[in-house]
Amino acid sequence: ELKMRAYEEKLEKQQTQLQYLRLQLRPHFFLNSLKSIYALAQRNEMRSIQDYVLCLSEHYRFLIYDTENTIELRDELAHTQNYIQLQRIGYNLEINCQVQISSGTAQIKVPALILQTFVENSIKYAVMPDQTLQIQISVQIHEIDEQKFLNLTVNDNGPGYSKTILDEIADNEETFYLHHKGLGNLMRRLKLIYSGDASFYLYNLP
Repeated sequence: ELKMRAYEEKLEKQQTQLQYLRLQLRPHFFLNSLKSIYALAQRNEMRSIQDYVLCLSEHYRFLIYDTENTIELRDELAHTQNYIQLQRIGYNLEINCQVQISSGTAQIKVPALILQTFVENSIKYAVMPDQTLQIQISVQIHEIDEQKFLNLTVNDNGPGYSKTILDEIADNEETFYLHHKGLGNLMRRLKLIYSGDASFYLYNLP
């Protein structure tokens, strides 16, 4: 009985941590969304306001009512596409997103916001003046040592990570993710859900 009670308390603690980590992501985005609506109203873009509010309501429906630790990949993809549309409308950005997923992966369970976190990074750092932001999302199954892993990749056509950032990651990964809330949040959630069976990497292509 003591073992069972300790195990249940551990599960409850992990569930609380996961809920807290997800809640951390909301206030900053909410405040920016209000600023976007205000800017659209100043320009009297009523149709854009209507579209933006619909996307925003879908965004928060996903965050508030989807309380599972993991969700189907197709739901995460739909949420990510909705997030991209919010950025297109709210910040008048030219964004093209291409998605390639292997057969049979759409139903696989993944942590909520696992794709949106990296797409958000691309939109924040890869947008260049007079250039359409190209984002590519690919999903594949990889087999390593007779074990199957889901491989999720997000690429963009931005300038890439600076040498400073890559050096910071190489020197002290823990400190880097402590200062980058979205990525650090995701890393902690992966550890809680999968222990040592999940990881992610940031790198520049040649």
